[in-house]
Amino acid sequence: METKYYIIRTGQGYREVVDEYDTRKEANTMVQEYIISDPSASYVVASHNPEQPSMDEDGVGCRPKDNDR
Repeated sequence: METKYYIIRTGQGYREVVDEYDTRKEANTMVQEYIISDPSASYVVASHNPEQPSMDEDGVGCRPKDNDR
């Protein structure tokens, strides 16, 4: 399974994935552009999409916790 890197924006009470990249280097470069264009929010690069349910060790999807929604 190929690792994807996600730029996650947090601001105005919301958390959302705003972009997806194949390499960490590209995601780290682009997150700087997001920070410049919208300094009112915070941005991070993550290797797991928080909008997708987590997988347990058998590869079966797990329900997200209520506070992760």
